[in-house]
Amino acid sequence: MLSDTTDTDGTVHKWHGHPVEMEDSRMLFRADDIEWDESTGDLHATGHVYFRNFDRNEQIWADRLEYNTQEETGKFYDVRGETHRASSRVPARSPPPVRSTLRASGPSVSAKVHSLQRMGH
Repeated sequence: MLSDTTDTDGTVHKWHGHPVEMEDSRMLFRADDIEWDESTGDLHATGHVYFRNFDRNEQIWADRLEYNTQEETGKFYDVRGETHRASSRVPARSPPPVRSTLRASGPSVSAKVHSLQRMGH
């Protein structure tokens, strides 16, 4: 965990920084502010939010997010994101690599991150 300031109340941790980073072997969260309840897995991030899932090679940028680290589901607000094939070894006759982009004109997008659909080539 990288942050400028830390506040802990029981199992709830609040971090502020430029940026704050919370990372494990599966994913990375980066934002101006992160609040995480380690007992429930609920995470709230605001300000220049960046999410990365290493296993699924996904990246999402948002203004803020609400995410559960145990269920790996969340709600991303004002988002842009992409996913690529995890393997760089692609057989010669395979289709073009998957690259999906999320764009939201409304206030939010809710999704299981690993359910992104291909949108064009």
